[in-house]
Amino acid sequence: MNTKNIMIRKIAIILTCIVIWIGFSIYEHIKKSSPKDDSDITMEETEKPQEITSYNVRVTRSSETSIEVFLDGNYMTFEGRFESIVAVNSLADITYVDNKLLNVRVKNERIYGKILSIKENSIEIEGYGEVPINENMRIFKTIGELTQLSTAELQVGYEGGEFYVGEGEICGVIVNTVYSNEIIRVLIKTDGFEELYHPVVTLDVNSDFVISYGDTQEIHSSGEVLTINGDSPYFVNNRMKILPSSNSGETKITSVTRAYGNPSYLGSIEIERRPEGLIIVNELPLEQYLYSVVPSEMPTSYGMEAVKAQAICARSYAIKHMEGGSYAQYGAHVNDSVQFQVYNNSQRDALSVQAVDETAGQVVLYDGAVANTFYFSTSCGHTSTNAIWGDKGGVLPYLKSILLNASGDTYDLSNNDTFRAFITSVEPETYEKEEAWYRWQTTTSLSNIAAAVNANITSRIKANPGNILVEDENGEFVEKTIDSIGDVLNVSVEKRSESGVVEILQIIGTLYTIQVTSEYNIRALLFSGLSEITKNDGSTATNLSLLPSAYIYIEPMKEGEILTGYTIFGGGYGHGVGMSQNGANNMAHAGMTYDEILHFYYKEIEISNIYE
Repeated sequence: MNTKNIMIRKIAIILTCIVIWIGFSIYEHIKKSSPKDDSDITMEETEKPQEITSYNVRVTRSSETSIEVFLDGNYMTFEGRFESIVAVNSLADITYVDNKLLNVRVKNERIYGKILSIKENSIEIEGYGEVPINENMRIFKTIGELTQLSTAELQVGYEGGEFYVGEGEICGVIVNTVYSNEIIRVLIKTDGFEELYHPVVTLDVNSDFVISYGDTQEIHSSGEVLTINGDSPYFVNNRMKILPSSNSGETKITSVTRAYGNPSYLGSIEIERRPEGLIIVNELPLEQYLYSVVPSEMPTSYGMEAVKAQAICARSYAIKHMEGGSYAQYGAHVNDSVQFQVYNNSQRDALSVQAVDETAGQVVLYDGAVANTFYFSTSCGHTSTNAIWGDKGGVLPYLKSILLNASGDTYDLSNNDTFRAFITSVEPETYEKEEAWYRWQTTTSLSNIAAAVNANITSRIKANPGNILVEDENGEFVEKTIDSIGDVLNVSVEKRSESGVVEILQIIGTLYTIQVTSEYNIRALLFSGLSEITKNDGSTATNLSLLPSAYIYIEPMKEGEILTGYTIFGGGYGHGVGMSQNGANNMAHAGMTYDEILHFYYKEIEISNIYE
């Protein structure tokens, strides 16, 4: 073989090697840059176990070689060997691979005290102030079967539990005693129930009293007037407490005015300092709270049976809200306004106290749970279900849509013409046909409706974004924040329920068209208070901030062919769900007992004592 051929063969071999190397490099590059599917994962990768750390689990069983924990509703056992046995019922962080325990970090530090408030990132505990919540905090209920709770299931005022603390944060809560429904915490609002925060608080106690703040307790004499502002020396931990020495002692808040003057309160008064101002919370026995709710919600002239029915409704309603926790961030269960139920706007009287005492502890139960005993002033002759609020949780089965006469029949009033005939007459016979608010009517101009809509539209959308929808450019109704619909061109009822209440109201404006649901929104957006309302008895009412009810028929008013406004025919006062107070009044005077009244309004319920 000559030298030339040898050279050619060498060059060919080199070129072949280069091509192979380039091809392999391209393959490796493509392989690395492409996403893996299951076929790309090696046996080593699929079998490699991953370490997991679970925080703040409950240890339920322990030995030298294993522990059992309760985690997210499940019992799990892990093998391992440790220097000492992990304490049963402790809280711990555990790190494990499969069922092999690698590490246990036990939490031992605990504090005890009453929950005073529950905020998004902290829990205020009496004696400790606000303690931050660990992001992995767990809550375990150890009464009966071990279960894990959510933060929303904790109740303000609860005491007796254990709070596990790690690095200054609450990492676990043990609920080991039953919540007591015998004590309620009520936030006291300013004059006219307008605001939550008070700039200054003045108090006058009719007995000797104790002021508690921080670790200090001071005894003060009856008649000593206290003036508390944000600079008060009592706010060591931003909270102070005034407690009369006598169980019958009362604290008068002279910086607050109610219908009968400066209100006086049984129980203790707590004042919390916040950047926005001072919050007042009255803590007292639930039964004593009812002494001042019942006369504020129902005149005692309605008679003992009606007042007893009111007491049981108010007790059930209060307990339902105590369980709900909607005011936990303010350190209270409820406030003292119509947002919950009116408290201490009228003085206690002997008949109200008697009605509360003779029904002590009695509540309305449905399927073993306390019912939501909604009540209202006056019906149009028919009640509604809770669907009028657009409740996403569904219709409560004990709240029926019924005709309020002895028959308890149901009328289908969903048709506009049928409802007009019903609302413009006093037939058929019902318990409330003689009541002033049983029937009413008003006229309102397009400009008055526009004033109401544009004054309230933004706040109502913020409060109920899904219940006020705005038409978009495609003709679809969507959630959208607006501050005006412009001038009003037309108003129409698009849908009404079987009870006759308006479910969907459409308002066409020069800027936007909106569809409004939920009875309160309809009442607020359709009426500016500029018009006079004529009642069933011929008397008139002015300066109402919203329509008396959403049981309405809207009839156009025209000058020639030009629409100028509407005549609104309506009936009832209030939302129309649950017990009508004026209906209860007439039933009681017709000889019905309190339990008969309650069974009429709330179906398939039982009346039982919550304290037994």
